[in-house]
Amino acid sequence: MNRPEYQTQRPTGMAKHTHDRSAELDEEALYAELNALFEEDEEQERNEAAAARRQAAAQPPGSSPDSEDLKDAKLVIDKVMVATKSESLASGKPSAEPVESTVPRIPSKLLPAAAATRFAISEVKSLVEIASPRSRLDSLVIELSGHLDYRRIREEYCQLSILINLEGLVAPAFRPALKISKAKGHIHYLEIHRDQVVIDGHWLHTKGERVKVRDPILRELFDLKRDFNFWKAWAFANEKWTSTHRVDEVLYLTTRQQCQLMALQGKVVAARHERATKGTRALGVRLPPKLATVRQQLNEWGERNPRIVDHLQDYEDLWMAQELLGPDAPVKHVVEIFELTTGVKRDEKTVRGKLKTLNDNIREVK
Repeated sequence: MNRPEYQTQRPTGMAKHTHDRSAELDEEALYAELNALFEEDEEQERNEAAAARRQAAAQPPGSSPDSEDLKDAKLVIDKVMVATKSESLASGKPSAEPVESTVPRIPSKLLPAAAATRFAISEVKSLVEIASPRSRLDSLVIELSGHLDYRRIREEYCQLSILINLEGLVAPAFRPALKISKAKGHIHYLEIHRDQVVIDGHWLHTKGERVKVRDPILRELFDLKRDFNFWKAWAFANEKWTSTHRVDEVLYLTTRQQCQLMALQGKVVAARHERATKGTRALGVRLPPKLATVRQQLNEWGERNPRIVDHLQDYEDLWMAQELLGPDAPVKHVVEIFELTTGVKRDEKTVRGKLKTLNDNIREVK
């Protein structure tokens, strides 16, 4: 079973919520890192422009002015000139360089990646239904693992995610994880997180989940009598908040609700998932994922009782549902999360029996 890896500028018109410094987004460090990278890019481009001017001046008479190197050099110079003009206008000081009034055609490799400005779809009725969106999502995630460029699949990923939401069978938390080989502060991580916040919000709305918020704009977003507003959801996803603040102090999501979601998880549920699937460190010692220990116990149980071998995946999913919800969760909630993991409706009495059998045969993992 594939488990997701949990991966956020305020658009005009989004209400500002009052919160203290501790509520600043944990991605603040990511923004700082991005700004530093952009500053490095700008410094590099200035250096390249200076080198390009020297190269152009050193060209022997009669050499072709249309060579690719000179074309790129001129584009870089033009870009720096425009940037210099902008800085000059902002500071009120005259520019030291002549500035061309036309907008240069900048080679894409010289431009820092810009963040997406909207969610990939604006309304459900614009979607085209397909036969098996879950199967297509599996294929899309495999495709992403080949080229690692989220933007190439972003639109289809968002569309498929909303279609799967409309099916209402598999919760966002239990869909294939997106993996990209970028530095943690890369803008793609922020885009993925924001998209998944919108997808999570739409799932809650589609499932008729009660989200009782105080903010009037967000109250309208989660009003089940209204159509889901993707624009307002995107604005909400762009709020610079920590996940804990967003989930626990703005939306007040319950543990049962958080267990269904990819991005909208508070500190407690996220920590349970991390400990279960990735492990943790204590006193400098790495503790293995709890799920690894459980899988080993399940395999040993299967050796002792071959009749349950075909059901080991069900027992694993059932263990995960119970682990995320916590030890005091009602059995009916465990049954519900188990169903949303597999996408298959189950008989509650049968699941209760499986859960008892599981707990009788699998030792508690600390």
